[in-house]
Amino acid sequence: IYLKASLDTLVGRIKRRGRAYEQSIQHDYLAYLNQAYDAWIARARKDFFILEINADETDYVNGDDDLNELVAQIQKHCP
Repeated sequence: IYLKASLDTLVGRIKRRGRAYEQSIQHDYLAYLNQAYDAWIARARKDFFILEINADETDYVNGDDDLNELVAQIQKHCP
């Protein structure tokens, strides 16, 4: 399961969490990680099923509907 989020979403979530140790993470590093994950997912898809979920417009922490939808998607693919 890959919860994919854009750089803007990642940066916003880091700021909202307010964890001191995360505040110094460079945007370039997050962009690099996103690219690395995308490359890894592309390779892994050749051998494994990857459920990729767009996490940009979801709130799994505060949104019960979003969380329930995530669980439903997972159950659909992994009964």
